[in-house]
Amino acid sequence: MKPVIEDIPQQKREELEKILESNCSSNMKHNARKRLTGICVVCGAIASKLIKYKLEDITQVQRYCQSCFIKSGIGITPAVTKLIDTSGKNVTYAVRKVEKNYTKGAQ
Repeated sequence: MKPVIEDIPQQKREELEKILESNCSSNMKHNARKRLTGICVVCGAIASKLIKYKLEDITQVQRYCQSCFIKSGIGITPAVTKLIDTSGKNVTYAVRKVEKNYTKGAQ
């Protein structure tokens, strides 16, 4: 099952930044975070990626911030992958493939 990876639109993130900088109550700011971009499932930061898993009749949606998305390794299959950081500059990340050998019992 291969996930579908989508970026949360920049327009929504900019709108959220304006709300967070305003004099709204903390409850309104929290609700705006959940409504506009969502909250990272790992650390609770503002999400920048939507990961969708299609499971028979339903779709599971998870949200990740940029750093947790990179740490998770979701969608990264080649040995070296170029990603675009949220600041707009290209960043290269190396990913090491780990193979585990399991043996049955003591020999």
